[in-house]
Amino acid sequence: MALARELDISYKTGWLLLHKICRAMHTREEQYVLLGIVEMDEAYFGGPGEEPKRGRGTNKTPVLVAMALSPQGKPKYLKMQAAVNVESETLKFTERSLDPDVTIVNDGFSAYKKTVRIAQYVDH
Repeated sequence: MALARELDISYKTGWLLLHKICRAMHTREEQYVLLGIVEMDEAYFGGPGEEPKRGRGTNKTPVLVAMALSPQGKPKYLKMQAAVNVESETLKFTERSLDPDVTIVNDGFSAYKKTVRIAQYVDH
């Protein structure tokens, strides 16, 4: 509705245009991989649950995060993906999102080390 109002077009045309833009963005996103130094971690999203645990023990939705850094350590590019299980989905996420020669910087979580095609790991 907002796109249709902003462009002064019909709702139907706005809906079609929005879906075409989203499809193009998704296709473009799948073509790119992160290079160089990549910091990886997971985050957990969701409202307060019945058990207020934090980190990997929570029942919130895990999201895998990979961020390419500039040589000065500044953020350049970011890829994120919601996951059902961080342990099993990390390998698939890294296969699709990272160049084989990246250096991964992380907190030492074992799931990252199972990604054998990555050149180097740096725990911090």
